[in-house]
Amino acid sequence: MGDPVAQVRAPMVFNKLFAEAGLGARMVAFQVGPEHLKTALDGFYHLANLDGLIVTVPHKIAILPHLAELAPMAARSGAVNVIKRRPQGGWIGEMVDGLGFAEGLRTAGHDVAGRRVLIVGAGGVGVAIAFALIEHGCGEISVFDVDPARAGALVDRLRADGRTAVVAASSDPAGFPIAINATPLGMQPDDPLPFDVTRVDPGALVAEVIMKPRATRLIELARAQGNPTVLGERMLDCQAPFVLDFFRIPR
Repeated sequence: MGDPVAQVRAPMVFNKLFAEAGLGARMVAFQVGPEHLKTALDGFYHLANLDGLIVTVPHKIAILPHLAELAPMAARSGAVNVIKRRPQGGWIGEMVDGLGFAEGLRTAGHDVAGRRVLIVGAGGVGVAIAFALIEHGCGEISVFDVDPARAGALVDRLRADGRTAVVAASSDPAGFPIAINATPLGMQPDDPLPFDVTRVDPGALVAEVIMKPRATRLIELARAQGNPTVLGERMLDCQAPFVLDFFRIPR
């Protein structure tokens, strides 16, 4: 469930998994605008053959007031990307975006332990990535967002969780071994870059959350100047086991 949904890969990924496992389940994409979020959730709740939803832009934070309970990572990060009905009523939500992102970095051979990280974008996915990287032992986290209040809110959450973090004065990636785009910039051909890729240090990792196009302009430019990169699709591919566990679907 999101707005838009033309870019989502989740149905393709999970329907393949369901078919391989012989499960009588399907995932479909629902386009729901922000103004219809509560109405849609009320309707979905009463669909007896709907087990739950993957939640994407722009609902990952806005959905919180409509949930009855938050699972551990969602409670820490203040955002969700999967929800399901509770036996006692209402929805419970969890956040596994960041877990998938961090696992994608690890399985691509990039160790974040002790390393400084710049996260550009403090929305739902940026929040999730920050808390997941903490679990993997990253060093200082710097956060930049065009909305300073949103960046400040994420930093406050990180500090409350016991992690030192700073609000970056700019999106300048210089001096960071890892620079992450956690914004929607790059989905459209004429989007500006989320940060100046020419300022990325030699050898520094450039990582992306956008899945369509598969290789954004940011990724192409980073590759052209010799920087290692991680595509946004890895976040989804590597979070699939966490999603299946949340819905209690056999892997």
